Amino acid sequence: YLTCMENTYRNDILKNQVLNLCNKGVAYKFLFISPLIIANKTGISFNKNRFNREDISEKKIPFVSYNMYMNVFILPFFLITAIPILWLYIKKEVPEIIHCRNLLSTFLALITIRLSKRNICVVCDPRSVYVEEGVIMKRFNYQGINYKTWKSIEEWTYKRSNCCLGLSEQFRSYLKEYNDASFFIPAVVNNCSFNQKKRENLREKYFLSENDVVVIYVGSIGFWHHLDKFFEIVDALKSVLEPDKHVKIVFLSGNKKACDSISSHYNKTDVLYADRVKPDRVIDFLLLSDYGIIPGSNMGSPCYDLLYRTMISSKAEEFLVAGLPIIANYRICPLVDYISRYKCGIVYGPTNIIEIPNYKFDREKISDTFNSLFSIDKVVEEYSELYSQIISNKWKMQK
Repeated sequence: YLTCMENTYRNDILKNQVLNLCNKGVAYKFLFISPLIIANKTGISFNKNRFNREDISEKKIPFVSYNMYMNVFILPFFLITAIPILWLYIKKEVPEIIHCRNLLSTFLALITIRLSKRNICVVCDPRSVYVEEGVIMKRFNYQGINYKTWKSIEEWTYKRSNCCLGLSEQFRSYLKEYNDASFFIPAVVNNCSFNQKKRENLREKYFLSENDVVVIYVGSIGFWHHLDKFFEIVDALKSVLEPDKHVKIVFLSGNKKACDSISSHYNKTDVLYADRVKPDRVIDFLLLSDYGIIPGSNMGSPCYDLLYRTMISSKAEEFLVAGLPIIANYRICPLVDYISRYKCGIVYGPTNIIEIPNYKFDREKISDTFNSLFSIDKVVEEYSELYSQIISNKWKMQK
């Protein structure tokens, strides 16, 4: 299992979605090629993370995560640094399959395998529409030289992988345009069953009455989801609630500017909590809330269109596992599909009107359904079946 340029330090997604796989009976070996330098809004630091496990090998290279290698003029320097690491690892471990988490990992694996002339199968697990995210994150311009080069790399990588994995049915359909051997296997989400008694106790703790309707947003904001869309959805919800109902806001984010905007936009009594919070406290806020907001944005670029057509928010998955109904932007197709199929929320737009369904959401049923769908046992089972099929059929590399 190969990951490239993911920050391994305090990375809960990496811990939950990757490292926990080895606890389920599959003989995984992990190679993390990580940035030595971590640069963010708090400053610059060195990645001193260490794993004390025999099945994990982490090699650090002198690049800053998410920035330098996205420039195609610097990409060759990354490859010159990373190819020898993977080459030596392959020589030592002699794997039959390399499962690559993200597009960069897959590109590196395909090049190294060809240079080493070994018969190793590659599973491309891109996790996102990487190139479009680069534009959205303002790493390069749409239709610029970086964008066009990365789109060529993306097409070459998808076509030459033995198979590709999408986190939604819609993402699988997109990958299938490049590689017929594309499959839907969802992300792993920690088990979190809905508990009505705990919900009642938490609402009592925060002095919430039956007339208080709590909406929650969790995570970063500014790229995939925009604050103005959050305000718009909350206002639309207020407009259709009965007069005696009061909307309370929970906004959990490390973005201090966004939290301050929430506090200034609403009356003090309407904001239950707006700040960062420790991960183990998030579930309490999910249980006491009535709706989880997945706002998206009003941006109309082709990059946003593809992102919303294919991707499912990890926060939405956490909401659903906790049994929390969601209010999702109509452009986020995988969530619209889930809402239609499982009656687990409300679609907002395109008329900018929220329609409250005439049935009551069964939060326990929602929780059970999505705990089953996103469970690590189910995901590992699907991975194992895929690996067995690859090995038994001895799939050849795509031409």
